Amino acid sequence: MLNAARNRLRVKACYGMMVTTILACLAMVILGKQAVGRHDSLIGQNMEKKAKWRRDFLLEQEAAAATAGKAQ
Repeated sequence: MLNAARNRLRVKACYGMMVTTILACLAMVILGKQAVGRHDSLIGQNMEKKAKWRRDFLLEQEAAAATAGKAQ
């Protein structure tokens, strides 16, 4: 009797996980379509991030050059 109850619980848990997975997939599809509508892509985000890193690096180099020039 306990085994039958456990099996029923396992089946219900499995169905719950299937429903959760399907809902998560649908949510990702909807979010992806919204991102396309905003022209937001992973490539664009990476390019913006790298451009920011380059700007920060150049500013650091300029600041280091300025402090080195004052020290001499």
